[in-house]
Amino acid sequence: MAPKKHPPKKPSIYQRKIKPNQSYFEGTTNVKDGDLVGGNKVIGLQSDELIRLIEAIFAPNYQTPERFDSVLQEFQKIHKTLYEWKELHNLLDEIMNSFNQFYSQIERLNGSSAKPDLEELQLLWSRVSIRVTELVEFAKNITQIGDRYVEDQDHLLGERWVLEILSLRNDLEKIFDPDEQVSLEFFSRGVFSFGVKPQWWKTMYRLTHVFYDKVFIHMHEGDKKLRESATNLYHLSEAVFQRR
Repeated sequence: MAPKKHPPKKPSIYQRKIKPNQSYFEGTTNVKDGDLVGGNKVIGLQSDELIRLIEAIFAPNYQTPERFDSVLQEFQKIHKTLYEWKELHNLLDEIMNSFNQFYSQIERLNGSSAKPDLEELQLLWSRVSIRVTELVEFAKNITQIGDRYVEDQDHLLGERWVLEILSLRNDLEKIFDPDEQVSLEFFSRGVFSFGVKPQWWKTMYRLTHVFYDKVFIHMHEGDKKLRESATNLYHLSEAVFQRR
């Protein structure tokens, strides 16, 4: 005997009009044992209850399927933007925290006649360099707050906050290269005495201050964008959700 075939379950259809000249929410859904099946699972809601919930929460203009889908995408985009600006803030803050120790040592040595210990400075700088590398990796994967960082043959492409900080990191690290130390008169005039500093030190001191300024400026600009995104989220929420 052939096995008995069961007809496929049909989705329940719902369409609920609100008032004349107003929008309505309509569509199809499968409901099983009080659960909404498909998309996010809503426990204990029948289709009519779900409709009443949507009508109670969302403003009339956002109750059609098209507007409902559109606003969810907009919420998602703003949240992604907020996340990326917040991650940028965190990364720049970590760079600055690591940099403060190096910066303090540079300032202390600049006010004395003692010859700096390059190994100690290099150790302090290495902690900053690691944080900059993390910033570069983050910049390779952004989707909302600008163009991704790309190394294209001899050209580097991306946002100013990564290109400028990376360039300054590389310039400072050249000073710790033995070959560069020779070119910066490290051996020929590297005597710290009578307040006279060799050229390589002047270069390091200048780049240290430029690095600080750039990180501070980009953090400030990023925080402004973060606040703008939070404001956009607030205004969207005000427009979409019913006031109580």
